[in-house]
Amino acid sequence: MARLLLTDFHTNEPLAVPYTPQTDLTLTDQPHGATRVVVVQNGTPRKTFLVQETPAQIRRREDICLF
Repeated sequence: MARLLLTDFHTNEPLAVPYTPQTDLTLTDQPHGATRVVVVQNGTPRKTFLVQETPAQIRRREDICLF
């Protein structure tokens, strides 16, 4: 299983978000520059993360993880 390496919004610590080709990510802009990431597997929301990266930055990393 691949992992997207992101940054936790509150702690500035690295955060490894589980990711496979069957995983969908729902990205939502939040106040103060945060992005809410919901990991959806088989149509069911599994985990929610609040990260510092923008949706565009996450989509670029998502593309990298697929290869």
